[in-house]
Amino acid sequence: MDPFAMARRDLAASDLGVDALYQFKQGGPPFPVRLIISAPEDNQGRLGFGSPGKATIRVEATIAAAAIAPGRPAKGDLLGVGHERGYRVETVEQDVRGASFILGLLRQD
Repeated sequence: MDPFAMARRDLAASDLGVDALYQFKQGGPPFPVRLIISAPEDNQGRLGFGSPGKATIRVEATIAAAAIAPGRPAKGDLLGVGHERGYRVETVEQDVRGASFILGLLRQD
């Protein structure tokens, strides 16, 4: 494991990481993962984006590739964070080392 992957693993295991349940859009049971939230929720609805009366709330998170292997995250996958927050994966970007994915998430209300 390279130093960057080890650092990501340690961050996810620390108090900075959050527990989540990941579910592929093709189905199957959700499974536990740890995320590193890298950008806070942004209520873009207040800035004029999204549907009137409904805020578009986005968050970015990093997930280790090994946490979802042999699968790969894709647009439409679902993440449950905590007991109240559900997100849909909107964007997926893999880091240059292939050790993790940066997910752009859209809150599901």
